[in-house]
Amino acid sequence: MKLLFRATVGVLASLCVFAQSSGGGSTTGKLISPADQPLPGLIALTNSSGTIVRRVPASPAGVFRFESIAAGKYRLCGRAVARQANTERPYPDSCEWPEFGASVTVPAGGGTVTADLNVPYGRLVVMKVNDPLDLPRQKLPGGVSDLFAGVRDSVAIQHPAWVTAVSKGVREYAVVIPAATALQTVVRSGQFRVANDQSPQHTAGELTETVGAGELTYSAAFSLSRR
Repeated sequence: MKLLFRATVGVLASLCVFAQSSGGGSTTGKLISPADQPLPGLIALTNSSGTIVRRVPASPAGVFRFESIAAGKYRLCGRAVARQANTERPYPDSCEWPEFGASVTVPAGGGTVTADLNVPYGRLVVMKVNDPLDLPRQKLPGGVSDLFAGVRDSVAIQHPAWVTAVSKGVREYAVVIPAATALQTVVRSGQFRVANDQSPQHTAGELTETVGAGELTYSAAFSLSRR
């Protein structure tokens, strides 16, 4: 019985030590605008492979905190839910634009690491795709359509846009990009013909337009038809 008691006590002591050592550290900071103002938002913590480990909200004062984080190197990214002052333009999501994230290292001994996340000013890119036949919703040979609308940055990373409206044969897409970034809008499909005013007879599966870095809001119009 004594041996069993000692063994049980030893196991419990080991579990307590493990629980204390595996509690990890924490990281805290603020989500801050280019004007050095705190912003409410949603913050993500990603590991070295880019996988999101956890998400937490940033308070109206911009404060966020991740608890019980295992030791290692991480990246902070996120988006503000507020709009830019005196404008309807939202801030870009730094999880989509990793160069605007922040690095943080949680030490093996635990403790709290402080790292603020600064978001850049953004601008809105709007793409209207004229589609009177509603082609992406039709059942075509080969399965679901592969229509892509978005932007491509200087290192060829593509950022998809989201559908903001579908009405009267027009699909409207939008994406928020960093204000100082020059890139290309992209509309691509392996099944349909893509055209615009500059290239009305374009028959390739992809069409692009260059967006200059100085334009606060950019709009592009494309059309979709059968090949």
